Amino acid sequence: MPFLERVKFLDPGEERRERFPFNVPAIRAHLGSEVWFLSPVTFLVGENGSGKSTFLEGIACAVSLPGIGSDNPDTDPTLEHGRMLADVMKLRWRLRHPRRGYFFRA
Repeated sequence: MPFLERVKFLDPGEERRERFPFNVPAIRAHLGSEVWFLSPVTFLVGENGSGKSTFLEGIACAVSLPGIGSDNPDTDPTLEHGRMLADVMKLRWRLRHPRRGYFFRA
């Protein structure tokens, strides 16, 4: 059973919708909707630049998980877009989410 049940994307507003990361087609398609995680394993598949890493960085920032060898996710300059995305994400947990950990950037 997965810990994370769903990610709801709030609308970032008309002005922000036209800028990265909100203008990435895979992200834009889900603004105002939800992404559900129904199985214990989820595969994100897509072309380079389609938003897979940005989506994961948004989740990591929403949970305040640092990347391996990175600074605090609230100040890490490489996570600026992840923080922007996290601002419009509402995460719903099936079980209590982990309070410790990190995420691995591939």
